[in-house]
Amino acid sequence: MSSKEHWDSVYRARGSEQVSWYRPHLDRSLAFLRRWTRKEACLKALGTGLHVEPSTFAVGGSGGARQVCVPTISGPRDVQVIDVEVAPGWVGALARVVSSH
Repeated sequence: MSSKEHWDSVYRARGSEQVSWYRPHLDRSLAFLRRWTRKEACLKALGTGLHVEPSTFAVGGSGGARQVCVPTISGPRDVQVIDVEVAPGWVGALARVVSSH
């Protein structure tokens, strides 16, 4: 089932006022979740959790693998992050530490 088919079935079963996301904002909501999930994966790979402010680095949009520079207390760290296809309507990301500057 594609993402569109998934959401079409959700909206057939419930009205837009009964779901947390509704069609006009779906793309923007999914884009936000993809960015947040990428940032969270980077911070988990570094083991810092939210001790590093997520707004201090950019992870770009969805797509292929991307190398990200994350500022940490011990200096900047390079992390590679990639989206993972989980299921329709779900987002996921994997990250691994590449190097220290």
